[in-house]
Amino acid sequence: MSAARSLAGRAAAVATAAAAAWLLAPDLAAQGCAMCRTAVEGQDDALARALSSSTLFLLAMPFAVVISLGGWIFFSLRRGEGLDGELSDTEHAPGPDASDRGD
Repeated sequence: MSAARSLAGRAAAVATAAAAAWLLAPDLAAQGCAMCRTAVEGQDDALARALSSSTLFLLAMPFAVVISLGGWIFFSLRRGEGLDGELSDTEHAPGPDASDRGD
């Protein structure tokens, strides 16, 4: 049991040190491709704008996918269907039809 705790403690220490190094050195994490950054830094031409637009597009796609899946799950559960397609217990039986009144 102590070996597992020792391993978990080491893993936590390594994760904490990695997170601290990443948070304390944002310039190193933000460099990306040094040649691309140097080539377009401070320029206002079509290449710089295209690189910025493509970066924003690539950053937006994961958010769009997650929001789409979350919306689908929300609306499918709100409609009364579970994720497996079965009706939930809160679903009421349909009321009488106009043809069932016996007028």
